[in-house]
Amino acid sequence: MPLKVKIYIGVITASAIALFIYLIPSLPSLSNIWLVLIFFLALSTFAEFIPVDLPVSGAVSIGFPLDFVLILVYGPALAMLITALGALIGEIIERKISWYKIIFNASQFALSAGIAGIVYQELGGVIGTTNLTSYIIPALICALTYYFINSFLFMMVYHLAEGISVWFIWKNQLKGIIATYIALAPIGFIMAMVYIGTGIWGIILFFFPLILARRSFELYTKMRKVYLDTIRALAAAIDAKDPYTKGHSERVAKMSVTLAQELNLSDRDTENIEYTALLHDIGKIGISDSILGKKGSLTSQEFD
Repeated sequence: MPLKVKIYIGVITASAIALFIYLIPSLPSLSNIWLVLIFFLALSTFAEFIPVDLPVSGAVSIGFPLDFVLILVYGPALAMLITALGALIGEIIERKISWYKIIFNASQFALSAGIAGIVYQELGGVIGTTNLTSYIIPALICALTYYFINSFLFMMVYHLAEGISVWFIWKNQLKGIIATYIALAPIGFIMAMVYIGTGIWGIILFFFPLILARRSFELYTKMRKVYLDTIRALAAAIDAKDPYTKGHSERVAKMSVTLAQELNLSDRDTENIEYTALLHDIGKIGISDSILGKKGSLTSQEFD
């Protein structure tokens, strides 16, 4: 890992810690909400294991609505604490990434929740109010702030690690996620309203349908993968029919993807180009082997 990335992660981590220390006076007494703390921490940790994989690239954690509830009901300090602990515990259990990435992910989620919570309050939003509908605009801006802070922190670490332009990262990996956050924000807002009125059972009432929605989207992405795998199988069949050009379709696809990336095309356009390139010789399937494999010149009838 480059030194500049480690320094960046250190700065983000220090910033998250500093912001949390600043917000500690607003932290609710944990002795009075220990059951709430355990409940939300368990859900936040669980959410880390079931992200929503997006069709082209990236993933969105379904923990965002929970973070939103915590911000609106208990304030940014508790939201930072539970968000960071949930990310840490979840990723430590999975053990799929390095310690630097674990610390960065926890810090960036905490920082996003903390800043978003402050924005909500500065715009006049009231923490824990039973009249949340009066603060829809501050809540919406709070959700957008969470998204943009989270996206910016990710873009910068990706830029420093891979040398890819920030604009390219935004355009190809993060721009499309904003619709998902906008869709999840109302769910979090309604969950907060129900939680204020009914307590923990209100969260459970909405969390399980959220998991079912995530499952439905997962099935969609799997069906899409099967479709794309079918295209690859067709490309392989084309190459197998004509040994002379074996691997040709894959090479054309790779060159097409490289060219599309150089042109800064979106991931979706790049993917469409890749699969079009894989199937550009599909007409060979309708041509007999005797013609495809003929060593000499073709007759006029064979041309026809």
